[in-house]
Amino acid sequence: MARSQPIILCGLLALTGGRLGAASALENNAYQAATNSFGIGFWSRAEKELAQLIEKFPKTERRAEVILLQGEALYQQTNSDGAITLLGANLDRAEKFADEYRFWIAEAQFQKRDFAAAATAYASLLNLHALSGRRLESLVGEAAARSQLPGQWPQVVSLLGAPDGELARVLAASPTNEFAARGFILLAEAQLAQKNYSGVEAALKPLDGKKFTAALDWRLDYLRGTALRAAGRLDAARATSSNLVALAASATTGRARTLAESISMQAGIREQLGQTNEAIATLRQNLVADAPAEHQREAMLKITGLTLALGKALEAVNMLEQFLGQNTNSPAADVAWLTLGELQLRHHVAAATNPILSPTNHLGLALAAFDRLIKEFPDSDYAGRAELDRGWCFWVTNQMAESAAAFARAVARLPDSEDQAVAQFKLGDALFAESDFAGARENYRLALAAFPRWPRLDAALRGQALYQILRACLKLNDRTGAEEALRQILALPTDRPLAERSVLLAGQNDLDAGDPANARKVFETLVELVPDSSLRPELELLIARSREQQGDWAGAVINYEHWLERYGTNALRPQAEFQLALANFQGGNETNALFGLTNFVARFATNALAAQAQWWMADYYFWQGDFLGAEKNYKKLFQDWPASSLAYEARMMAGRAAIGGQRYLGAIEHFMNLTSDLKCPPGLKAQAFFAYGAALMSLPPTETNRLANYELAIRVLGYIPQEYPSNELAVLAWGEIAKCYRQMGNSGASNEIYAFSQVITNQIAGVAARSEAEVGLAMALEDEAQNLPAPEQAAMLKSARDHYINVVFEENLRSGEKRDDYWVKEAGLKAGRVTETVGEWAQAVKLYERMQVLLPSLRATWQIKRDAAQKHLSAEKP
Repeated sequence: MARSQPIILCGLLALTGGRLGAASALENNAYQAATNSFGIGFWSRAEKELAQLIEKFPKTERRAEVILLQGEALYQQTNSDGAITLLGANLDRAEKFADEYRFWIAEAQFQKRDFAAAATAYASLLNLHALSGRRLESLVGEAAARSQLPGQWPQVVSLLGAPDGELARVLAASPTNEFAARGFILLAEAQLAQKNYSGVEAALKPLDGKKFTAALDWRLDYLRGTALRAAGRLDAARATSSNLVALAASATTGRARTLAESISMQAGIREQLGQTNEAIATLRQNLVADAPAEHQREAMLKITGLTLALGKALEAVNMLEQFLGQNTNSPAADVAWLTLGELQLRHHVAAATNPILSPTNHLGLALAAFDRLIKEFPDSDYAGRAELDRGWCFWVTNQMAESAAAFARAVARLPDSEDQAVAQFKLGDALFAESDFAGARENYRLALAAFPRWPRLDAALRGQALYQILRACLKLNDRTGAEEALRQILALPTDRPLAERSVLLAGQNDLDAGDPANARKVFETLVELVPDSSLRPELELLIARSREQQGDWAGAVINYEHWLERYGTNALRPQAEFQLALANFQGGNETNALFGLTNFVARFATNALAAQAQWWMADYYFWQGDFLGAEKNYKKLFQDWPASSLAYEARMMAGRAAIGGQRYLGAIEHFMNLTSDLKCPPGLKAQAFFAYGAALMSLPPTETNRLANYELAIRVLGYIPQEYPSNELAVLAWGEIAKCYRQMGNSGASNEIYAFSQVITNQIAGVAARSEAEVGLAMALEDEAQNLPAPEQAAMLKSARDHYINVVFEENLRSGEKRDDYWVKEAGLKAGRVTETVGEWAQAVKLYERMQVLLPSLRATWQIKRDAAQKHLSAEKP
């Protein structure tokens, strides 16, 4: 608290002046020089000179006084700790200056904002020095210190408000005492802080009719006006505040601030009186260049809000754009850019839900405004809010990476506030959308930790944050975290739907993770906690499903049957009946399953599960070997539910069922429908071409169409490697084409060899397909050899044998592959036969011996063949 030092110094000299004659001339000169420096306000010089005086004259009678002046000099240099240490260390030798020592210790404590210590020091002076001239200052000082401490306004009132107290006595004795006036003003502030508006008037009443400085008079009227306004006495508040602007204008210090506060008060009163346009006009006076920056910003925000309250959104935008065009460097430009951006963002959201509104690119304009603020005012207090708004802009356009980056910058730049907590929460949302579940979980938890400081947010978002933490933990397989989140959700007192939804999520996650026992425990817990839950039918279905996962089909059937008894009219009934039928089938009761699904299709033909039920019935007949019944049911599926995802598959299966019943022409009709349908999925269309070709190959031959069927089959099958070269069926198609050529006899031998070669060299062909093709190619070469002269025939047969041997000796395998024993056996048998045909009995013996090693399960077969070859070999020897 600032003091007038020259007056204090004169008082001290009056007390000690008699000693000048007693001290030496050197001491007197040193003292005079130090006090002169002190009186002028050369604080650093005075402190140094006073310290030197004590050092040179340690036994001086002026010691207590000199230490006091040195302590004050330290205080004036804001060296609070130095003053407290010096005066405190010498307090026991302060003599008649003890009250001054305590006073300046208190002042220094106040200066360093240690208000609790300052209040204690002022109180100590008041308790110990009844006649001190510092009592009034100490009384007001203690009250001022306590006003800075939380919850101590009642103590301030107690100190200053006694009708017969020291403050009242001083004012009565000295009506214009400024310290007394400040005490009553502080008392009024204490009453205002406690919303005792009549107490404000009572505190200021002793000052009625008295004139002080313009600044003090302004403060009196400002407090009166504030109290009257808060009490709802708006006409009286307007009258009281009418002189504020004039008083502020005549003040010698703080003129700009008090003038701006006067304008804000008058605008606020007019707003409360419903005079919105007058309030806006008054606030415009705070947009002048010399108004404090915070008042310019406040006026800008308030004007915008009032304009919007009048329903003049476009006018608000125009006002902001006009202001920014004329006041580029205004301290309020940052808040103007922020407000303009937020208005454009609001327009974008409104336009997105109402197509009648203007198609203007509000979102682009909003982003441009926020970017301008951040670029031109990087240190603005509103930059963090702009980043938060940028995060929202990217969020509504589903640009999650950009949204997360903006929300992260907002968290870093915003102070501890509701906005920061929202940014933290939305950062979690954006990271979750980006599948960064660990980052999302961390930010939701940080937001949760902040919410209790902001009750409104805590009430609105705590449940949602916990739910998102639950989801993130489930994604991360963090069962401990998920259980803790679920526990907290269940403890929420008011959000039962969220609790039910969370239990469903946690239990379904356990089902999906293959832990049906824990899932059932979770579901049953909720049923016990909330027996009347609207979700109970769904929960009990999931309990039955958990039994299915454990293979407890009998238990699942019982659960489904009880469910149908309890909830026969529930919307989930079709699902329950469908699951009951499947559980009966899995439990071995196929008759009940078929009966249930037949009834299901009849009763719930429009249900999404009806096509699946029909598919199941068709499959049942197919695997029972009732191909006619299967075809009929598959056909019903694609005819009655043509839009079902199963329709194309059902037509394919109808064709296969027809093949099973040897109804080849009917099968071909089904397959042709698929191959000619432009909407048929490509993979399924390839299967249809393959099956179509196979059906043609299976048609009973006649004299007129025997070759024609194979020729057509070759064309149909050839479509697969042409259109679907990377499909595995392309390889099988070449194999089937080769078989067609074989059936066509000599006319197709070369083509047969070519087709088998396509399989052998194909990079996607498996070892079985390639081995079969190698054997097929060798057989074709054998057939070719039959038409050659003896010498050429032997060479061709040996070439065929080499292909068989490729399979036997595993020379056709690629890296990482294992032989196919079936084709090794077939190739071995055929290679042995060819070797015997060309008369190479020694080689035949060794081949059969090798086959015994390769396929020991057929050792007896190979031994017989080996012995026969050995007999021929022995017979040939001379």
